[in-house]
This record gives sequence, C-alpha cells and structure tokens, in this order.
Amino acid sequence: LVSSLLKLTLYFFSIVYNLCTVKYERAQEMLYGKYSESIRAYLEANVRRDLEALHGTVLLAQLNKRWADHEIMVKWMRAFF
Repeated sequence: LVSSLLKLTLYFFSIVYNLCTVKYERAQEMLYGKYSESIRAYLEANVRRDLEALHGTVLLAQLNKRWADHEIMVKWMRAFF
C-alpha cells in the first residue's frame, strides 16, 4: 500500500513538474487555478457542512482538528508548486 501510494505521488509530482517547466505560458496559472479550486471544493463539500452542524466546545475541537489537517494538506500541495 505504501509503495503504491509513493508511486502515485511521484507520478503526479512528475506531471506537475513537467507542466510547470514547459514553455506554455499559461500552464502555471492553470495548475494554480486547479489547485485552488480543489482545496475550495473539498472545504465546501466536506469541512463546512460538518462544522455547520456543531456548536460550542465540540465545534472548537473539530475546527482545531480540521485546521491541523488543512495545514498538512497545504504543506503537501505546496511541495508540488
């Protein structure tokens, strides 16, 4: 499982790297747009819906957990750019 995940990660990294280094002027802009769109879509579809149903200390605890998860995701996404 780890080997498959590593291979998949390297595959996607190679694609993004190749697209960012080509001479196509808008490739970087398009990739960044997709990057932003994918994060926004995930947050809207999953995180926001779940958090809206919570209140009080449960909301704060879940918000803290989700923020930590978000930081990890952004860290890895930045590695591609």
